[in-house]
Amino acid sequence: MDVSQMKIHAIQPRTRAERQMTSDKEQIEKNHLKGRSGNYYAYDGGIETMYGEKGTPGYIQESERFSSNFTNYHKEQRDADINRRNESLQARRNHSLRRDEQRFQQLEENYKRDERKVEFLQQRQKTRRSEAFNPITLELNDNAQGQELAHQDDMSLDRMKRRRVELYTRSNGRYNPITGEEVNLPGIKF
Repeated sequence: MDVSQMKIHAIQPRTRAERQMTSDKEQIEKNHLKGRSGNYYAYDGGIETMYGEKGTPGYIQESERFSSNFTNYHKEQRDADINRRNESLQARRNHSLRRDEQRFQQLEENYKRDERKVEFLQQRQKTRRSEAFNPITLELNDNAQGQELAHQDDMSLDRMKRRRVELYTRSNGRYNPITGEEVNLPGIKF
């Protein structure tokens, strides 16, 4: 392919002023304002467009545009942060106090309800003991319940003796397996 047939688009190099315009932020903003379209305010190149004209609400004098008292600004910011943190802590503290008060109130109500229940049960219960014997001296009472308990104890002892005899005779028989003599143990009757 010939060089004459190639389509080369020659682009003019930018001048130094054009290159410097692309690095200046304020100049970039001005160029954007110039190129704006669509029923916006047309930029005429004056500085008033960016900063407002005298008598308009957006106007401010050049001496007042920049605040020189940064220490007060930062102190106000720190104070606002501290106040916000303290208010948050106070709100959490108040929430915890209310929650604890409700919990203690609930515990107190439960305790009072349990006391009323115990009083009610104590009033319903008779003053007599439910055991048929004195739990301290272990003596039987002189009433029908005491006599019934004595009879149950006697029956239990009798069953125990009969079981002892039954177990011995089933395992050894009536005779001693070594000597062959008849066994006469105390409390065992054949």
